[in-house]
Amino acid sequence: MGLYKAIGVSNYKISHLEELKSMKCKVMPHINQLEFHVMHDPNREIMKYCRDNGIVVMAYSPYAGGKAFSLPKVKELAEKYKKTAGQIMLRWIFQHGIVPIPKTAKVERAKENGQIFDFELSKEDMVVLNSIHKESSVTICEAPK
Repeated sequence: MGLYKAIGVSNYKISHLEELKSMKCKVMPHINQLEFHVMHDPNREIMKYCRDNGIVVMAYSPYAGGKAFSLPKVKELAEKYKKTAGQIMLRWIFQHGIVPIPKTAKVERAKENGQIFDFELSKEDMVVLNSIHKESSVTICEAPK
């Protein structure tokens, strides 16, 4: 008892986090993992709530299950910045103040994923990627109601 110092949750909505607060949990979540990528932008209220309460938002499925690699706007920006489509998508997430967690089994891809700090997407290009947003999720995971 009392051994944990930090906890994380996934797909928690404001109501879930408020419920934890009302239970006077000794350790509130430090991380809330949400599906976030150019094809799915979750409700911004949860991201603001997390930031206001010291909870880091972590983006899972940053490539939309691989579907976002073929998006023309992503490809165009990859050419413009001389980066890969994956790097463009990770940088977009990072510039939103969110921690991306890409999945890969290849060492070279893992190295590539870490090479997003030597460039910045312009405000105009952020708007372009923001415009891809759709309401539907790729993973369709939700926290219990």
